[in-house]
Amino acid sequence: MRDMRGKSLILNLFKRVSSVGREGLGLLAVLLLTTAIPSAVHSLSNPANDAAGLSIRLRPRDSFPPSRITDLGAATTFREGEALLQWTAPKADDLPAAPNDPISEYIVRYATYGVADLGGDSTSWWNRAADAVNEPAPPLSPPDVDSFILTGLEPGATVYFGIRGRDSSSLVSLIDIPSQDGPQANLLVPDFPPPVVTGLGVNASSNAVTLSWSASTATDLSSYRVYWDTSSPADVFTSTVTLPAGTTSYAFTGLAVLNTYYFYVTALDKGQPSFAGGALESSPSAIASAFLSGVPAPPFNFRAVAVSTASITWEWVDNSANEDGFRIYSATGGLIAQTGPSPGSGSAAQYVETGLTPNISAARLVKSFNISGESLASNTTTAVTLANPPAGTALTGVFITSATLSWNANNNPAGTLYRVERSTEPGFGASTASAPVTAQSYADTGLSPSTTYFWRVRAENIAGTATVNDSTVTARTLSTLIRGLTATGKNHQVLLDWEDSIEPNLLGYHVYRSSFSIGPFARLTTAPAAASGYQDHSLTNGVTLYYAVTTINAASEESVFSNIVFAVPRKDVGPQEPLGVIGSLDSSGIFTLRWSPVTMDVAGSTDVELAGYKIFKSSDVEGPYQFRDLVPPATNIWTAAELVPPVVWYMIRSFDISGNESVESAHVQTLAVPVIAIASEDETARVLFTADDAKMLAAATNETAQDIRVTVTRVKDDEQGRVLNAYEIKSVQAASGTEIKDLNLKKPSIELQFRFMPGLRPAYVKSGTAFNFLSGSPRDTGIFWHNSVEFVKFGGNVDEDRGTISIKTAKPLGKFQVRQVKRASEFTLNQLTPRKIFTPNGDGVNDEITLFLDNPNDSIISQAKVYDITGAEVSDFKQGIVAGVHGVVSLTWDGRDKSGSIVRSGVYVYQIQSEGKVINGTIVVAR
Repeated sequence: MRDMRGKSLILNLFKRVSSVGREGLGLLAVLLLTTAIPSAVHSLSNPANDAAGLSIRLRPRDSFPPSRITDLGAATTFREGEALLQWTAPKADDLPAAPNDPISEYIVRYATYGVADLGGDSTSWWNRAADAVNEPAPPLSPPDVDSFILTGLEPGATVYFGIRGRDSSSLVSLIDIPSQDGPQANLLVPDFPPPVVTGLGVNASSNAVTLSWSASTATDLSSYRVYWDTSSPADVFTSTVTLPAGTTSYAFTGLAVLNTYYFYVTALDKGQPSFAGGALESSPSAIASAFLSGVPAPPFNFRAVAVSTASITWEWVDNSANEDGFRIYSATGGLIAQTGPSPGSGSAAQYVETGLTPNISAARLVKSFNISGESLASNTTTAVTLANPPAGTALTGVFITSATLSWNANNNPAGTLYRVERSTEPGFGASTASAPVTAQSYADTGLSPSTTYFWRVRAENIAGTATVNDSTVTARTLSTLIRGLTATGKNHQVLLDWEDSIEPNLLGYHVYRSSFSIGPFARLTTAPAAASGYQDHSLTNGVTLYYAVTTINAASEESVFSNIVFAVPRKDVGPQEPLGVIGSLDSSGIFTLRWSPVTMDVAGSTDVELAGYKIFKSSDVEGPYQFRDLVPPATNIWTAAELVPPVVWYMIRSFDISGNESVESAHVQTLAVPVIAIASEDETARVLFTADDAKMLAAATNETAQDIRVTVTRVKDDEQGRVLNAYEIKSVQAASGTEIKDLNLKKPSIELQFRFMPGLRPAYVKSGTAFNFLSGSPRDTGIFWHNSVEFVKFGGNVDEDRGTISIKTAKPLGKFQVRQVKRASEFTLNQLTPRKIFTPNGDGVNDEITLFLDNPNDSIISQAKVYDITGAEVSDFKQGIVAGVHGVVSLTWDGRDKSGSIVRSGVYVYQIQSEGKVINGTIVVAR
């Protein structure tokens, strides 16, 4: 069998029955139903599905209520209006064999009479008793003890209690046994006196006392009782008045003066119980006392009812019938004035305080007085006198979008607030008021140009009360000021530009010019210009000019000047650099520079406007160069004041009247036979001419009768991969601009020097100079030259201290590169050009063949010969187009034999000997 709470028990009546009739099965079912536990599930099983194993499951209906509570008891909790009930938890079913399962809930009722008072009729008592406001918590399981605190009971009353239980089927037990059989659970509900009254205070006047106290927290409060005593010390108090709950003050009037009164207050509850009387009274409150001196009661509702710039009218309500008058005091203690009595208590009295100054704050109070003394003070009131209206309002400045006003304070104190009102209408129909200011001036901004405005000013006192306005002033704002004016100097002209004006009804612009920033300015426009720009022509370059612009509107109102700007008309391009630079050093150590006059600018124009020459000096060819002297434009010779030694370098720049400077001239060394150096702009490449070679650059000493300009240009786009530096060196005839392809040098005497890294002991590096990354040893670099067909390796001498590689050549023009390349450690043939075959026919193309060598040790070449195929000696090689510092690095054969005749076409053998090595190869002559 299994009951409704989840317990199960299966009764197997048969293990194996061969035959059972229907009557027998019915009998078993009846037996099971009549003997089953209520609300349980009963089961018979038949796994074999035959009569021998038949299973029947039945769920009988629950018809048994919970068992009765046997031991309900009641006790106090020592808190007013509470009772503690306790009992043993009953079973859910009132059967001896029922399990100890808890019921679902309890029903508690109570009354101020018991079952015995109703003749033992527990049913009638239960129906008439009151339900508990809060039911007990969920029941415990038997035989645990349950409990419940019942609150809100009538203090001092005897209360009787009954209890019943309800199960999950809503079946209710009978009333508890003590209620039915007696004695019924009951108790006298605790009743305690109210707590002591707190916060008792006293406020005394001439013959009255007003008491006040804090409201009692008692839950069954019925009233308050006030006691007093007039003896000293206070010992016997008399009850004077009983007041209902909710009262927290009481006034005694008509008391005798010059007496001390003592008071306390108690609280009373509603009784034990209230319907039976016998109220409990609290202990006395703290005693409060008051001495009635006989002085008047203080006035009240003291206030200011009228103010002016020099007076304040004070008013109050009389609160006493025995005053002789009133005294008005400053809040800081000084007596202001004394007045007589009022018509009677409750009437209003006034006093006008005069002699005050504008816009001051006055804090006052009033007391009544009589022969016995002064009353307490009334409330303190603060009032502020009015400010005077400002006077003498005037405009002190009128501008395009603003105006400034000023006024007199008119005896107002410092800190008085003023407010400016502005309108475009004389009647101020629509106006804008400023924020208050304390200054006696105001800058009104955000105005519209060329607009008529009206202004008036009023003052405000500390309280914010405004005065009347001063007289109105009016003015018209100026026309719009030009903004964003700029001036740009060009060749013999200045270009002006400015922002479009926002001037209403703009007619145009006038342009003014002056030679001085402070003027006078002359107007350039005869009629207003329509566009916001102007071009001033036919000016002298190099002269500073100042400009201003104004607007003019349809009413012919012209604005003030814009910002003043200046510009210098100047050439867009500068002069060419001085050419034909040479130097000479005499035996006394005096060094002299000479150069050809500069007659053209870099654009090729003869309108040079040359202003002169600047001489610069440096102790090193790489710089830095410092300004040394200024030479007039008609002079092209200069002598240094410093004697040589020390040896220095000079260079020259030309400049025009616009301040444009040329690039650097050639650099000249102060030697008896000066070296002339021409550098790239970043000073990383340099062409160095001997004094003899430099003669070809000067018109006076070359065949062209023109100065030759040599330029060294860095080609950054070619600096990729292993190329560290790339340059192109050109020469042109300065006057005609004709390019010279070859300087036709007989020997490699011009030195090319390329700086590819800062150097271990770096010399000066020009600002902005950049070096490419060198991944290997500085020694593994070489100079390459493009021979119009391909780049040919020249090699070169590396100076790690200065970060340079250099070589001497007879072919200083063309394209050159500094590359990272593995350099040989011994004498080596690098390249032939042209490759194997050359044609010595005098047409200028491949007329000779050149062998380029690597000679890192500057070794002597002991033999460099040409043989025919029979082994007969034909000729010797000559020095080639490039040379190292000491040793030969190139050899050239012009295809001629020792007699000077051009050899026949055919194959020839060359043989070079150096460092004990012999280098052989073949070359082909074609004619």
